[in-house]
Amino acid sequence: MPGQGVPHRARPTHEASLPVHVVLRRVEELPSLRTEAIHDALRDSVHETQLDGFRITQYAVRPDQVHLIVEGDDATTLAAGLKGFGVRAARRLNRIVGRSGTVWAERHHRRELESPHEVRDTLSYLSPHEVPTSERPPLAAPQTWLLREGWRHDALPDDFRIEGRAAGD
Repeated sequence: MPGQGVPHRARPTHEASLPVHVVLRRVEELPSLRTEAIHDALRDSVHETQLDGFRITQYAVRPDQVHLIVEGDDATTLAAGLKGFGVRAARRLNRIVGRSGTVWAERHHRRELESPHEVRDTLSYLSPHEVPTSERPPLAAPQTWLLREGWRHDALPDDFRIEGRAAGD
């Protein structure tokens, strides 16, 4: 039953200087999110959800989850941006598979990334789950220090890559 994985409690106050790792899990009735048509729909939803004060700076698609790294200028804008992405993506996915109804199995899970190490670990975790495409439009440029440069202060392997760039680029 949808909604059972993440308790419905008040979210903690969002600090604008911190990026947020968000996970949305699909319902079991949907096919893998990594099929080409579904991944394309998710990619398009990511790129259309850039709002004033809300940015999706990274994303990765796993078979049953979408991971986003986002920034929001305040808690209200963060919530609106995440809701906008969730609704936009759900409509597209339902259209592709010819169904209606719930797409996300539960409320999104989110965690603020508070240190260069947390950001680096999250980026490292997400990078193997990206689906490479030759036509990937640029994502929103990060504005928080941790995503712009702070994560680089935590040692990375020389071959670590994000969005086609080496870690030190």
